[in-house]
Amino acid sequence: MRKLNYRVAILAALLSFSSVTKADWGGWHMVHIAYTHHSGDYYFYHKATAEHINPDGCAVARPYKISADSVNAKEMYRTALTAIASGLKVSANVYGCLGSYPKITHLRIIR
Repeated sequence: MRKLNYRVAILAALLSFSSVTKADWGGWHMVHIAYTHHSGDYYFYHKATAEHINPDGCAVARPYKISADSVNAKEMYRTALTAIASGLKVSANVYGCLGSYPKITHLRIIR
């Protein structure tokens, strides 16, 4: 019986630490600021609108953050810079939190 209680306690602890995340594409936004952080991560700000998303309820809703560890981090940052330079809009797929910020996993641009 004691062994069963131990397993239930471990399972309950593991479940309490797990987080449910959901990916979501935001609306089209003009990127106003894109910058790199000394940590190597990338951030970008856009004007907050009704289409601004924070599906996982990250502590800080803006800016969005791109992890330097992401396979396509530099490409996403370049996409954000291109959007700023050309006045184009971008849409970000936000999935989970990176620290306190919404984490961008994909970024797309439109004319």
